[in-house]
Amino acid sequence: MAKKRVLIASILLNIVLIGFFIGKEIFAINACKKIEHPPLPTINHHLMRIELFQKMPIKQNNIVFLGNSLTQYFELAEFFQNVNIKNRGIAGDVTSGVLKRLNEITQNKPSKIFIEIGINDILSGLSTDSIYSNYSKIIDSIRIQSPETVLYIQSLLPTSKSINNNDSKALPHIIDLNTRLSSLCRTKKIIYIDLYSHFLVNNEINAALFSKDQLHLNSDGYILWKNLINEYVKN
Repeated sequence: MAKKRVLIASILLNIVLIGFFIGKEIFAINACKKIEHPPLPTINHHLMRIELFQKMPIKQNNIVFLGNSLTQYFELAEFFQNVNIKNRGIAGDVTSGVLKRLNEITQNKPSKIFIEIGINDILSGLSTDSIYSNYSKIIDSIRIQSPETVLYIQSLLPTSKSINNNDSKALPHIIDLNTRLSSLCRTKKIIYIDLYSHFLVNNEINAALFSKDQLHLNSDGYILWKNLINEYVKN
């Protein structure tokens, strides 16, 4: 009888101990849920890129590519096997951003500058007139600050994206801006490179050349871009 009581007491004690540890785990989990973790620090990508560029100044024999994420993700030096090519693309950049950082580009008089910018302006709702005006200022500034630099304006690429995530598609605005940029380049005697038409199929964006967001390019898209500008880079 005594042994039976000891056994029952032992079982009850084990149950109590197991319950205690389970309760402790549940408490710990719930306590962790209530902790308000501070947000992760954010990095200002634009300023980070500007700071990086300042550590690697442009030289006279450099070929500079200016633009947004489309340019930043373009592995130019490797595609062209040319260490003199400098990628100055910044993801999210706009025409006013390029205008503000031109001095860092032109102060040492690069041999060539290629520009492809404007889609972020359009997607944010900036008018075509304003984008065109910024382009005109960019061109004039480069000519004043570095008159011997050969300037190339590349057309905007197509996208199926909408302006400000509403029902207004960006494509008509891209077409309008490209038409105006082509005319501007003729007036100012600057080389205009039509990329746009080569990224279409049946007058629609060629999805085979773009990533899933239909804004950024995949590897085939970059290979095509490289081939379209090859003669301008190497000559």
